[in-house]
Amino acid sequence: MAQLLSSLPVGTKVKDPGTTYNGKPIIFQVTAKNHPGYPVDSVTLLTERIITLKSFDAIEPGNTDANRRTNGNNRYLHSNIRQWLNKDTQPWYSAQHGADQPPTGVNVWSGYNPYDSERGFLGNFSAHFKNRILNTTLSVARNTVTDGGGSETVQDKVFLLSNTEVGFANENGISEGSRLALFSNDASRQANPTAEAVSKTSYTNSTLSATRSWHWWLRTPFAGESNYARGVHSAGLLHYYAAFYGHFGVRPALNLPSEIWVSDNLDADDAYVITWNAVPTVTLAEVDGRTLYEGDTINLSGQAVYKDAGDVVSVKYSINNRTERTLAASVSDGFTPISYSKTLKFTNGKIFDGSIAVTDTLAEGVDHVLRLRAEDDKNGESTVQVRSFRIVANRPPVLQVDSFKKQTGVIESELMTVSGNVSDPDGNDVTLRYKLNGGSFVQVYRGASGPFDFTLSVSSLVDGNNTLTLQVEDTYNFTMQKTVAIQREFNGSQLTEAVARFALQPATAEAQGLVTWIEHDTAASLAVAVSMTDPAEQEKFEAMDKTNTVELIDNITEDEFDHIAPAPKGKIVLKLSISDGNIAKVSGAFQA
Repeated sequence: MAQLLSSLPVGTKVKDPGTTYNGKPIIFQVTAKNHPGYPVDSVTLLTERIITLKSFDAIEPGNTDANRRTNGNNRYLHSNIRQWLNKDTQPWYSAQHGADQPPTGVNVWSGYNPYDSERGFLGNFSAHFKNRILNTTLSVARNTVTDGGGSETVQDKVFLLSNTEVGFANENGISEGSRLALFSNDASRQANPTAEAVSKTSYTNSTLSATRSWHWWLRTPFAGESNYARGVHSAGLLHYYAAFYGHFGVRPALNLPSEIWVSDNLDADDAYVITWNAVPTVTLAEVDGRTLYEGDTINLSGQAVYKDAGDVVSVKYSINNRTERTLAASVSDGFTPISYSKTLKFTNGKIFDGSIAVTDTLAEGVDHVLRLRAEDDKNGESTVQVRSFRIVANRPPVLQVDSFKKQTGVIESELMTVSGNVSDPDGNDVTLRYKLNGGSFVQVYRGASGPFDFTLSVSSLVDGNNTLTLQVEDTYNFTMQKTVAIQREFNGSQLTEAVARFALQPATAEAQGLVTWIEHDTAASLAVAVSMTDPAEQEKFEAMDKTNTVELIDNITEDEFDHIAPAPKGKIVLKLSISDGNIAKVSGAFQA
């Protein structure tokens, strides 16, 4: 995890382990944030301690100004220290004007701490750090003796602070920026040298110690002289020193973008460590605190933003700290957001990603936690997006069947009604089916909760016990089933006599005689009569004469009957009376 550099309070220590001086990481101090006149969205860093002792500028024996010939030049634009701070090579020195000289042993006071053979200061920075330092435009006062007074501007990556910036009065009334937030009084300006600065200096003094404050350079000239530059006294007061003095301290300052990330925790130096790899940020559209019911979905959608081109960025999620799953992975171009989208579904007590369950069965009444983050392939990680939710597990539908009333006197062709009510506590549609005895289920209702009814024919029931099974199912295959017993009892006596009448229509409109052959149970008693009248007359039945009998197979007998009327008639009705058996077949012919 990481936090933005801009989130750190003023005075906080930060460092880049890859940026060292004299074998130790340079520890900086947050000095200001979004300081007026400095680059927009920047954080100003100043070394927490004096990191080295060096001259401001070497003597210039060829200079037309006597003081600069013997004590060095106080114009920051041309100074050795400015050039060294902003070079990363060896040699770093190049003449800035005709009389300029490098800070060799013969060109600095008493030969203390020459640095012409030292690598330029920026050569001590990691590539990441050096590439992210912002150019800062600085205002610098000029002395009134040789440089005409007033001010000029320079643009540097690394620089010395000014009178104004550390909270002193403006030199000669010239404002060199504005006071930085770190500085409020003399104590805030005091600085100790590092142990390495003390051990590496060729200058020695009983008061020069890593445990005591020391003098350090500012970029401001002493306005009334050409060879003195301003500095902070060891007591935090304003002072001035000859530019070629090599025993005064250097505290470099610089500006970094606010978007730089640092570690969440302090290291052994009580400093936050700069993370040069950009950290992704990620959004998540899903709201917090939802309650999920059966079939509800979780919307995982949003964007990951990442500023390092060429790195792979992945968006991952987990629920209840189970194994993370990847939503999206893409190579960043440094500016185009990486979009992701996936829908998770809650069903049967679990959250599913497609067909894969990404949770165990979830408990009701407790918070479940979704976590989503973005990471790059260099271990940069976004802030985790957290959403909590609760679930209400799907409940089975409810089936209520109305009680049957005992019915008597019904016959085979009549219908009986089955009624009741179906409902679903989760508001799902339901399907109602039934089956009778060992049959298959038959669907009788589909739709929202409500009453139902359907009919069964009495003829579909068997004598004795019948089992009616009703099943209601919701849209998520949760079911409820009830079984109803129906008792059918035969109450009555079987018919032993039957009479059948058949109206016969001769093909010739009238016939005078009729012959008929009737197959019947051998044990049955059969009487056959016929009525042959005119259409307007009342029926008048006369017994037909049995003229022949034949015994067929399987206890079936065929009898032949015939009858001749006095005259042809058009209305002919055959009446069969049988008892103790059944008629199997009737056939016959008319006689003209």
